[in-house]
Parts: sequence; C-alpha cells; structure tokens
Amino acid sequence: MKIIVLVILLCALPFNGILIKVTSAINSNTSWIIEQSSGLHVFNAASYPNGPIILRLMRIGANNCYEPYLHLRLIYPNILVINISTNNPNITTIPTFNFCPISTNPPRDLIRMFPLSYNHTMIAFLRNNTGNSPETHEEVGMFIDWNGNVIE
Repeated sequence: MKIIVLVILLCALPFNGILIKVTSAINSNTSWIIEQSSGLHVFNAASYPNGPIILRLMRIGANNCYEPYLHLRLIYPNILVINISTNNPNITTIPTFNFCPISTNPPRDLIRMFPLSYNHTMIAFLRNNTGNSPETHEEVGMFIDWNGNVIE
C-alpha cells in the first residue's frame, strides 16, 4: 500500500530555513501545503539517489511570470532543510523570459533542473542569441554545487 505524507513547509524569515512538519498518511498522492508569509510555493522537485530531494520554490512576479530568481532547497532524509544560495551573478543572469509559464496544467516554465552527482545540479534554460524569433534561442545549462557556486 502506498502511503503519502502531508507535509507542511514553513519558511523562517529571511529564507534561512524551512521547518517541516510531518502529519498524517492519507493515500497514494503526495500533497504539499506551503504556509509561509514569503509567498513561496513548491514549483518542482527532483531527487538524488540515496540522498536529498532538491526543491525549486517560486512566487508570482510581474506580468503573469514568476519571480526571476531561483529559490532552491535541499531536503535530507532526516528532514533537515538547507537553502542553496543562488546570489551568484552567473545564476542571477538567467534571462527573465525563462520564468514565464509555458503551461498551466501542470505549471511549467523554461527552466529545468537535473540532479547530477552528489553535491551538483544542472540548471537548463534558454538564451536569446539575437532577436526574438525562436530560431535565435538556444538551450544552455549551468552546473552548480549545493553552495550555489557555478562550476566553470
């Protein structure tokens, strides 16, 4: 029998941690309820083999897009939650059009997250080379470690 756990995430201000409270088992679907004054919600998640889950959190921004910032968290099997600092200038230069929804069911944008080896994640997005036609966009990626450092 599959069991799900309803998880309530509470973020302590200012982004220095999330308290996770495990509540009751319900059925075979996973439910995440985010209750925090910061307005962040779980956008997507990926897991590392025998390791933590990486979450990408988001909040609604301007012009029906999401806030152009990567809010990443690691959740370890012992429920420890760590913020991955993404203040690195190389990470904050992701073009803002990548943060606009391309689908609403399920919600998706142009940013993809791939857990790699332990301590590394690849973030893929589109870069506009010249002009605004689709032919001028190329998919690029950056490798980051769990400290928010871009691996060159």
